[in-house]
Amino acid sequence: MQEKEVILGRDGKPMYEVIESKHHRDTFQFVPVYGSLPLLRVGFLSPVPPRHLGDPKYIHDSRPICWPLFHPYFVVRQSADGNMLMAYVESVDDIKTFWPEATEITVFEEGVTKYMFNADFQPPSWLAEVQSPDFVVKPPVIGAFRLINTETEEVLYGYSDDVEYAVQLQSHKLMYGVHEDKEFQDNLVNYDSLSPIIHPTPTLAAAEKLARDLQEFNEDKGELPTTLYIGDDE
Repeated sequence: MQEKEVILGRDGKPMYEVIESKHHRDTFQFVPVYGSLPLLRVGFLSPVPPRHLGDPKYIHDSRPICWPLFHPYFVVRQSADGNMLMAYVESVDDIKTFWPEATEITVFEEGVTKYMFNADFQPPSWLAEVQSPDFVVKPPVIGAFRLINTETEEVLYGYSDDVEYAVQLQSHKLMYGVHEDKEFQDNLVNYDSLSPIIHPTPTLAAAEKLARDLQEFNEDKGELPTTLYIGDDE
């Protein structure tokens, strides 16, 4: 008889079972982790955005908000109000970077040097591509951005040294109803009406200036054309 500890989520439903007795190794595949650092094996909850609770058409796939990931993750359990995930990461902070909505973060194993796969949790199809020596990571884009509510014509402005991630993060906050701009949040009834526009710049200082200029221009003279770029003309 195996000794088990059942870990329950806030909803009272089982999240994981920690099995203390040894599994038969021939049912698992152990693969050395990518890179030189030992990893953490972490479990967490990815809740369904409140605006989609009770919506039978909504599919909560719990994909990360940025790419690439270099280590596998798995959806362990799905329910009407959220998914339980397990991921291999270099630090706990990585969980919030890729899944900002994550709650109930639990480190199950430290110093991991091998991924553990089995019939239920097989190597993801994308893993070989991102771990290939030929895989090239696109450098982050510096720039300003606008997020436009096309129904109300309200605009959020911002800038970042990784503007594409910043746009994803702002959109994610709006999806989950936790954005700092409460007025913009409250007026965003239809999430499909959110339209992002990115303006690349050569430096972060230029991105900040452009974001402020865009905001001032919009407030004083109306909307700006969407083809404004700072830098070399193509």
